[in-house]
This record gives sequence, C-alpha cells and structure tokens, in this order.
Amino acid sequence: KLDLADGQADGVPPLPAALRRRWHETMEAAYETFNAALDQVEARIPADVDPESPQADRYYAELPLDPYAATDPGEFFAVAAEAFFTAPQQLATAFPALFELLRQFFGQDPLAPPVGSP
Repeated sequence: KLDLADGQADGVPPLPAALRRRWHETMEAAYETFNAALDQVEARIPADVDPESPQADRYYAELPLDPYAATDPGEFFAVAAEAFFTAPQQLATAFPALFELLRQFFGQDPLAPPVGSP
C-alpha cells in the first residue's frame, strides 16, 4: 500500500525529489545484493531437492529476507519494510543503508530501547 500511494508498485513510495534518488539508489543496491545472495543459496541446493520443498528451507534460512523479496523491486520494498519491524537487527546487519533509509522513512528506530527503559 505504501508503494502504491504514488500509483506504481516500483519499490519507491511518494517522496520529495531530493530523497527519491537516494531511495532508488539504496533500494536498487540492496535488491541486487539480495538477488546475488539468493542466486548463491539456490546454487548450493542439491539437484535432488526441490527448491519449493520444505527440504530447501534450511538453505533459504541463510538469507536475511524471505526469498519472495527477489520477485521485483516492489516486493523487495514490502518484504524489507516488514522485516524492519519484525526482524530489525537482521535487516540492519544485512543492509545497514537500507535500514537507515527505512528508519528515516518510518520516523522510528525499532532497535532503539523503549522510552523510559534503563
């Protein structure tokens, strides 16, 4: 829904022009890196293991995001945005620039200690 707010599911939500370029460059770099990691994982899956089977899950578990993120840039944004809230440390470790971009976009840091905590 965030991505479609500007009419296109392209991995770029409505943003000011100055931020749009940085967003595109950061997302594209992370998307390409993720796809390369997915290619490496899939190359290690034995030929007798169906990549869609539960037996392949242990290989895909090495990835910082669900493999569905490789579908297209729009899905990459959606999966990364979900991971920002559900697995922020994993996302921040794998894609620090993307994590920072999402932190600024959402105006919050899921890795920050809760307000009032020691």
